[in-house]
Amino acid sequence: MALAVRDGAQALIGIVDDHESSREGISSLLRSAGYSTVALESVEAFLEGDHRHEVHCLVLDIDMPGLGALELKRQLAQMNVSIPIIFVTGKENLLQAVALNEGAGAILGKPFTYEALLNAIRSSLDFPGRASRRE
Repeated sequence: MALAVRDGAQALIGIVDDHESSREGISSLLRSAGYSTVALESVEAFLEGDHRHEVHCLVLDIDMPGLGALELKRQLAQMNVSIPIIFVTGKENLLQAVALNEGAGAILGKPFTYEALLNAIRSSLDFPGRASRRE
């Protein structure tokens, strides 16, 4: 199987979800598709590490306790860090509309198919305006 490549290196996908089973399932799928993954339980854990400068794409649960997904998107923008974000949510269309206005690469409603997730990641990684994680 060919590796999922971004900018000449194996793409690293960040997964931020407060449900361990979701993190493990998404991570397992993405590794089987050739991606490297880093899975974290909160937005705070993502910001505490250096992950924001390493990941090529972020799969982010929009509804988590603590610092929220939309706040993370705003903080990354303030730090001039550009990471394509795929929001996943079990919430209604209102949250989806807000996330799209915040520049989400994609919105996937839970439950989503693995094919839909992989397509969203591939599209985000191929989007020309998002090649750089830092501007």
